[in-house]
Amino acid sequence: MQGDSIKEYRASYIYLNGLKLDSAQIDSLQALIILSYQEDRPFQELVEAYNMDSRGGDLGWFRAKIFVKDFVEAVDEHQKGEIFTVDIPAYHWYYVVLKTHDSRWVEE
Repeated sequence: MQGDSIKEYRASYIYLNGLKLDSAQIDSLQALIILSYQEDRPFQELVEAYNMDSRGGDLGWFRAKIFVKDFVEAVDEHQKGEIFTVDIPAYHWYYVVLKTHDSRWVEE
């Protein structure tokens, strides 16, 4: 890493709204989404079926400073192709995330 480089991430997500679903519903949906993906259902199809915001799907390349720390740390800890959950109960935000690309360093 050089001093003028910054790390970027790329992932897709499905957002589940904790203000509209209780914890049991969220847990159940997260498990169902992951199982469906593991059974070869395309992630974009799952986004269309379950996402609860207007921006779900591919985030494009993003930098840590524009996202909640817990979300970025979870993406950073996983490898390309892994599917996982990120829960941020303080904001009632619950996600199923697919890391679609390896992280990369870019010039700032």
